[in-house]
Amino acid sequence: MNSHTSGRVLALGCLIVGGWCGLVKFTSLIDNLYWLAFTNALQHGQISRTAWVISPTHLMQHKLTAMEAYWAGDCQEAGAKFDVALEAGAAPQVLWLFFAGNAYAQCQQPQVAIQRWQRAGAAPFWLKQCEADWSHTEIEAVVQHCDLARQIDPQLAPAYDYLGRAYFRLRRYPQAVEAYEAALRLGEAQGRIYLRTALAYEQVNDLASAENYLLKTLAREPEYAGAYFVLARVYFQQKRYGEAEARLTDAIHFDPTLPVFYVLLGDVYCLTQRPTDALTTYQRAASLDPTNAALVQKIELVNTKCH
Repeated sequence: MNSHTSGRVLALGCLIVGGWCGLVKFTSLIDNLYWLAFTNALQHGQISRTAWVISPTHLMQHKLTAMEAYWAGDCQEAGAKFDVALEAGAAPQVLWLFFAGNAYAQCQQPQVAIQRWQRAGAAPFWLKQCEADWSHTEIEAVVQHCDLARQIDPQLAPAYDYLGRAYFRLRRYPQAVEAYEAALRLGEAQGRIYLRTALAYEQVNDLASAENYLLKTLAREPEYAGAYFVLARVYFQQKRYGEAEARLTDAIHFDPTLPVFYVLLGDVYCLTQRPTDALTTYQRAASLDPTNAALVQKIELVNTKCH
């Protein structure tokens, strides 16, 4: 087997082990990688099939024929052969269960695939794939792989969090809310999940729930300017202008560099008939964002619009 082929096989094995976080013992890993390398080489004509004459009932023979079918793209045959190999073995083997799941998935038998992956404990692997997809902004793949992780292990809270992020990016806001709530029920508390949940609720116009999660965000991070701004925006949509002004003042206190904070505060002043304050605030925003044509228009119309 040449170095390119062996490197590709070893990389695949390392990816799988990295995703499984210790489920595969070292000796089992060596055996599994050996079979991956051997059958891949056999498939590409780098080893003679006649040099490996094994009893048809031998466990190694079952593994070999299963991997031959897998590399050849015969998913139905591969799945069946993997199952025979697993039944013939003394105990279930993680990697063979994983490839059996792959084979059945390719043959459009998702429930059978899920069962094999559950026995393999493969949910962390698909979660790792999902995280990698997110880092590469492959949003549809995030949905695919985190949904697999969720089906394999319904208690895997981070999978729901990533699903919520992906659904939000895809503007599937009700599904984002559902995914975030599932993550929170399972105890997910990493990063700014309360803020992400609030933003999803804002998009479905459930402003009371959005406010609730924003207050939870600020209880964790009382100096987080962005959360004050989003909370002010929620109040603004409910015409609670006094509360919106207070929260925008907080946002500007913690980060005075973002023009959007001043724009919304200017709008509050405008709607509460304070044109002088609105003009000053819009001008401050324009000094931070001088190319913003909409801001120029606001400044020009402030005396007309804010009375």
